[in-house]
Amino acid sequence: MSTFTAATAVYEGKYSPRVSISRDTTGALSCVIDVDDLEPQRTVNSDERLKGILSLDPPSVRVKARRSRTQTHRDLISAACRAVTASATSTTGSTGGIGAILMTHMRVAWAVRAALRKIGEEI
Repeated sequence: MSTFTAATAVYEGKYSPRVSISRDTTGALSCVIDVDDLEPQRTVNSDERLKGILSLDPPSVRVKARRSRTQTHRDLISAACRAVTASATSTTGSTGGIGAILMTHMRVAWAVRAALRKIGEEI
């Protein structure tokens, strides 16, 4: 297993959530996604915890390094999208429809990918 340099960065983009990302020396990635006006009415369930979601307020995720770095990135993006969607659904009581879900996933994925680039990950 390779060693990694610890790194931390913050991505703030127009029309995207603010993402604080960090990588530790084992290659594990974690991020906190700041979205305005989220006030989830529940905590993380066991299924979400297994997927790497640590908290819904604010949405926070962590994934371990995998053999394939690309798969580690995919796991992080997937967990981040799921965390924000779960937090938003718990706040509003509804999904907002398929368009809202797709837009949320697109914006979160875009911001997480940009944050990964800021810490030097090849994505």
